[in-house]
Amino acid sequence: MKGDFSRIRFDPLHRFSRVLVQQGRVTLDADANEQQAINLHLLRSLAADLIGRHGGPQGGFVVTSEADAEGRGSELVIGAGHYYVDGWLCENPAPTGYRGFGETPGQPWFRDPPKAEPGVHLAYLEVWERHVSAAEADRGGDIAAPDAIREVALDGPDTTSRAQVVWQVRLQSGAKFGLAPEQSLSDEEWQKLSESWFPAARGRMSAKAAEAPVDTGDPCTVSPRSRYRGIENQLYRVEIRRGGTAAAGASLAWSRENGAVTLPVAQIAGARVTLADAWRDERFALATGDIVELADDSAGLGAEASPLYRIIAYDPDSATVTLDRSPVETSDDPARPVLLRRWDHGVTRSLVDHEVPLVEDSWLTLEDGITIRFDSDKASPATYRAGDYWLIPARVALGDVLWPRDGTAARAPRAIPPHGIERHRAPLAIVMIGGDGSIKVTRDLTRRFRSLVELS
Repeated sequence: MKGDFSRIRFDPLHRFSRVLVQQGRVTLDADANEQQAINLHLLRSLAADLIGRHGGPQGGFVVTSEADAEGRGSELVIGAGHYYVDGWLCENPAPTGYRGFGETPGQPWFRDPPKAEPGVHLAYLEVWERHVSAAEADRGGDIAAPDAIREVALDGPDTTSRAQVVWQVRLQSGAKFGLAPEQSLSDEEWQKLSESWFPAARGRMSAKAAEAPVDTGDPCTVSPRSRYRGIENQLYRVEIRRGGTAAAGASLAWSRENGAVTLPVAQIAGARVTLADAWRDERFALATGDIVELADDSAGLGAEASPLYRIIAYDPDSATVTLDRSPVETSDDPARPVLLRRWDHGVTRSLVDHEVPLVEDSWLTLEDGITIRFDSDKASPATYRAGDYWLIPARVALGDVLWPRDGTAARAPRAIPPHGIERHRAPLAIVMIGGDGSIKVTRDLTRRFRSLVELS
């Protein structure tokens, strides 16, 4: 969630059932957001307990093949309706093509699915939640549109953002896993198969700012790195940019504003980018030397991370940014708005393609005394996933970051898995693709339940 939040603190292990507002107290965004997270957790847990790992009413997300003029199955169609994955509701309002064909639209959050090679494939459903800012939702900056998030009476500023449940139907080759065309999958078999594609070890990171001062014998000497030295309360975001193992070149980026400094783009002409609106506030401003990303509506949808660029010139009067090279993104389609997002690791040394190489078992300094470390595991090397992130709240009052620590006297920071992105998956069908392009669904793997009205 790349939003302007003070912190995200919901933890299901606390078993909190609600947030209680006390009279005369300050209201915080974290409290309201935690209440929403509690509600969702309870609702999705109930749905998962009643429905199981996955299931839905008749028709929803059933995968079929649609015949062409020669009578061969040539296109995959995803049925309209509802389907639940680990309690998460997926909605498909109308029949949708895997890739889109004729008058059948393609998947709403999977613009260009890869074309599958001949052989046996498993069609599976993947669902997760992404953050949508007002700049992204109000396409073209039209705040007067009826469905705009921003209130036109306020003349432009955003107030809230949204979380959006998105889904994709993907195909995974089953050849190397010995998947048979008529095979059924139990929950245990699906779990084992899924973990072979998506290793559970996604990396573990620890963070700290306060350290025990070095004993120099001089009581007036304090280690300059012993405290968080920022003058603002911040929510740092450390995000994996390039996935894979550390040895294979995984990389990261970090932002002191949780990646929330985003500006809508009006025009891209070569290396010159004209912004539709620019921050004048110093905290959210752009400057020469900043590392930025140009993200379109495919951001956060499982695609590879957009390239990063460095600003070599910035004119705040004309809201024009000059990048170190011409971007691959374009601003030609008003239905696909482009945002410029600022990252704050531009001062980090040894960047590769403007990204920070991920190194394990070594402390990396971000800024103002904050350091992070990724732990290695020789027995099971971590496979980092692009888009995964950790959030580090830094507080001036403590001179430290809010991070879990162990129970020893040293109070060492614990290495923890990513805070997100949590993706949920369910098998839908086994699909056979012939060498002539024919497509046949050989096994339906969905699970169906009837409504109480039908049962009565």
